[in-house]
Amino acid sequence: MRDYENVDVGVLEDFIPEIVKAASSSRYPVYRGQCSFDWEIIAAMHRHDLLTTQFRTWAEFEADQIRQFKIAARNLLPEVPQSEMEWRAQACRFEGFTSLTAWSSNPFVGLYYACAETKDQADGAVWRLTPANEGFIVDQDFEMHEAEAHLYRPSIQQTIENQRVHFLTHPSPAQCSRPESFEEYCSQRPEEFHLCKIRIPHEEKADLRNKIALCGIDAESLNRT
Repeated sequence: MRDYENVDVGVLEDFIPEIVKAASSSRYPVYRGQCSFDWEIIAAMHRHDLLTTQFRTWAEFEADQIRQFKIAARNLLPEVPQSEMEWRAQACRFEGFTSLTAWSSNPFVGLYYACAETKDQADGAVWRLTPANEGFIVDQDFEMHEAEAHLYRPSIQQTIENQRVHFLTHPSPAQCSRPESFEEYCSQRPEEFHLCKIRIPHEEKADLRNKIALCGIDAESLNRT
């Protein structure tokens, strides 16, 4: 299974064209950086084996995770989330177990995370996702169908604004079967998405980090509240 585009880049000048050709008034690309090229696009919750938990369904598991996050974080957030999707987005941002993954409309934010070092000196990856229809992007809970993937952007918190974060919802199986990766999901809907995986060589990571820091993309700017 590999129905997505693959691109290798070595320097920042190679990365720029991969941004420009994806952007237009009718297409809305978002980017996700992963420090290891071999990683799938899969939500943190879905990396668990549901059979090792006390829950019968993925929905029950996620609901319990969000309940715990609400108790722990309610007094720590500058603004109280106003919907369940906002709570899920905040839990995802704080690395909680949800069915979401974080993306950015700023390609250099994706590049920043792809350039993180790993113990095994792995190549990084920037995923570029371009949906084919505007209905994929939602602002409210009621616009989503749990059996379908959607791209959601909450309107809260400066850190989210700094990173221009969008949250991709990953559909969960009805029962305890293995959730599919987003690559698998896209391969079944080739007319709905264009997915591209851009390889970032390990030996170029440090130089790329330095260059995008000159553009204002670094740990301090991205985590500023």
